[in-house]
Amino acid sequence: MLAVVPLLAACNDPPAPAPKDTKVTDPKPPAPLEAAVWEWAHRDASTYEPSGPYFTEALETGHSTDHSVLLQNGRCARFFAVAEQSIGDLEIGVFDTNGSLVRQESSPGARAEIGKDHPICPPATGMYRVHVTARAGTGKYALRAYQSPW
Repeated sequence: MLAVVPLLAACNDPPAPAPKDTKVTDPKPPAPLEAAVWEWAHRDASTYEPSGPYFTEALETGHSTDHSVLLQNGRCARFFAVAEQSIGDLEIGVFDTNGSLVRQESSPGARAEIGKDHPICPPATGMYRVHVTARAGTGKYALRAYQSPW
């Protein structure tokens, strides 16, 4: 009977707290271009987490725009951009904190991705610049960066 008493006392201890879920929630957005970026990233980079907001702009042929993205050391990054079909050639380039081009994707089409085979793994945390150009066509695009959780 004495051996049972310590076991019963242990049952009265409060339960250990549940481990915190560190997974970032990333619900699918309602806007079509952002939803297309979300679907692509969740399919091809499912272990990656969003790094900042969606960027959505309208561009005309030959025009460009820049966006700043905070990339963290130790977390490799991929970039996904989807444009309306009226943009026949969307180009994206990523520049480091010193303004040097790290990687560029310029294949024809309304979609552009950087980091599929070789993610960008920043040597230090900092603001990176993403340069988006409509090489052909006019319309809107959406862009988002994703980083590995490790």
